[in-house]
Amino acid sequence: MLAFLVGGSARAQSDDDDRTTPHRLRLRDGISFISGFVDAPFRPIAPATTNVYMAEPTVLGVALRLGIQFTDQFAVFYQATGTSFWMQWRNAFFVEWTPVDYFSVGVGPAVDLMTDIGTANWSAGAALRLALHVPFIRKPWGRRDSWTLGVDVTPAYAFTLEPGLADGFQVGVMGSVGIEFY
Repeated sequence: MLAFLVGGSARAQSDDDDRTTPHRLRLRDGISFISGFVDAPFRPIAPATTNVYMAEPTVLGVALRLGIQFTDQFAVFYQATGTSFWMQWRNAFFVEWTPVDYFSVGVGPAVDLMTDIGTANWSAGAALRLALHVPFIRKPWGRRDSWTLGVDVTPAYAFTLEPGLADGFQVGVMGSVGIEFY
């Protein structure tokens, strides 16, 4: 009888365990508040009496994510980021790997539009996203809701449309705090 009770409770526990539930294709979305910098070292084409560097200092903004979670480990999503200072718009597509519920790595192409007073500058490059997740709800089919701390690093080549400035390499680093549904 003791063996039946022990075996029965183990059986009931394994049926309720989310790992035995089939994990299905599902929506992946999230929102984060971001802060960071973009170093865009545009420089004069010809020597000038004043140095002209356009470096975006600390910025504040929002990142929105929308995509598909194929399995618990793999997702594809689009991330749109808008900042409040010097108006930067970043568009990135990520392929993300989540080896455990608490950590994910995403990589993909990124295109930015940086506008400041009277000019527009573009950049194209790669984006790397590292995220630490703290799940607070596990739903059926493997869906997780979590608080997320993230870092986006975007090395890119910037193209300026402002006369007298040369194009150049830039690096953007943004930290984020948000919520993910994946």
